Parts: sequence; structure tokens; C-alpha cells
Amino acid sequence: MKTWLPVWIILELLTLRLQAQENILLADEDTIQFIIRNKAGLPFLDWVRPGQDESGPSFLSIQWLELNDADLTLSYRLPPLNTEETSHDFHYELSVELITEGGGHLTPPAWAIMGNGARVSQGFNRLKWVWANALEEVLDFNQVYKLAVKTELKGDIYRLGLNCEQGPARLKKSHLPNYVVVGVGLTMASVGLAYRRAANQDYNAYQKLWSNGRPLPEAIPYYDNAQKQAKISNILTWTGVAVLGIDAAWYAIRRKKARHRELLYQKYCPQSAVPGKWTPKLSFQPEDGLKLSIQF
Repeated sequence: MKTWLPVWIILELLTLRLQAQENILLADEDTIQFIIRNKAGLPFLDWVRPGQDESGPSFLSIQWLELNDADLTLSYRLPPLNTEETSHDFHYELSVELITEGGGHLTPPAWAIMGNGARVSQGFNRLKWVWANALEEVLDFNQVYKLAVKTELKGDIYRLGLNCEQGPARLKKSHLPNYVVVGVGLTMASVGLAYRRAANQDYNAYQKLWSNGRPLPEAIPYYDNAQKQAKISNILTWTGVAVLGIDAAWYAIRRKKARHRELLYQKYCPQSAVPGKWTPKLSFQPEDGLKLSIQF
């Protein structure tokens, strides 16, 4: 008994995990009504779209219905899945039901279905669902039919790192490292600009003494100080600007990743609040000083 208990627990956990992977994350349906007429001895299919239910978001869209010989061919569209979703086995499952004029319901047999089939791992335009020999085996002329198409997007959102109860982490809460780096960059640039002003003052004093005919030993120290302070100013100012540029690039990378998470939450957890945008804008003017504009 002691040996079997851990095995039973492991099997139970694996079963729960497999069930979680098959959660229905999104569902949608669309319908198309059609009739097959005899025109000059040939079957001709007329169809009309009754329209989708406007009560919720729609991602399934029927695009076309036609007869290819005796095969009933449906073209439809589903939103593409990204590489992260497909790598975690996210997929669509499609089911189609034929509704007759008298209200009967018929599900096509699995062996008669061709095209993209019931399981679709990549959404896109012009996906195909084909009912082989439908005209010969099921459909009649001058009868009104309706195809009810349903699709479910299945997967395990926890494998994407999503938690609908908590919602996406707000990027604003993790701005402190960016603020620190911005502070360092601004401090360096500000000190550099202060050295630039001091260098200009010393150089102006040097020019004034030189133009007034003062001895060179009296004027040259101001010139030397101006040169030293200008060099320090260049180092500090442009290093500060580089630090701010690196920080902006760092933030852009973090923001891109956060935006990707937000889009996943909008798709799978629409009830979760999505953070607002935070866009830093940086402009640098050496003559007038360094300007940093932060827009929320």
C-alpha cells in the first residue's frame, strides 16, 4: 500500500495536467445557409450568410461555400496562432453540423472529412473543410440546408505563464531600476553641463585678459582651466547621454515583452485589467541643457 500510494498520486497529477491542457479557452460559431439547384443538368449551389451572433467577440468567419464535383467545400478563416501558442500545443477544434429544412441534424462522419480536418494548429485565411461525396450521399436538390460551424480554441494558459485571476503584472511597478539609471544619467549630464559653463567662464576671462594686454602668465591659467573643464564636460555629458540611451533601449525591450503579455491577457483573460502605456521620450540639446519628458 505504501508503494502504490505515491504512484497513484503521480498518476492523478498527470491526469489533471492532461485535462488542463484541453481547456476550452475561446469558442465561436458561424452559420451559412444554402440550396442546390439544377441548372442545365448541372448542380449549382446558392448560399447566403445569415450572420453571426453579435453578443460576443467573433474570430471564426465563413468565407465561401461551393461544390467541387460531389464534394461540399467550405472555406473559413481563423486567427493565426503565434509560435509560443503552437509550441505549447494550442489548437482549434472544428465541428460542423448539417441542419435540414425539416429541422433534422446530421454530423458528417469523420472518414468523409478532408481538407484541414477537425483539428487545426494554424489559423489563417482560406482554410478548407471538405465533406467528400456529400451531394451523392446526403444532399438533395431544391432543399434548404444550413451548416452550423463551431470552433473551440484549446490549450493550457498556465503553460503561457498566464493567470487570469491575478491579471498581467503592471510594468509601472517595476520602473524603479529605470528611474535609478535615469537619475544617474541626468546627474552625470547635469554635472557635465556645469563644467561646460565653468569652462566658458574661464575662457571668457582668458580672452578678456588677453584683449586688455595683460601678461601671458596671468591669462594662461584661465585658458588651461577652460581646456580641462571642457574635457571633463564632454566626458560627463556624453556618458550621461549614453546611459540615458541605454536605459531607453532597456525599457523598450522590457516594454515589448510586457506588451506581448498584455495581448495574451486581452485574448485569453479579457476580464483582467490591462496596464496602460508608459512611453518615455528623451530629447537632448547641448546648448540649452538636457530635457527628459515622461508621458504616461
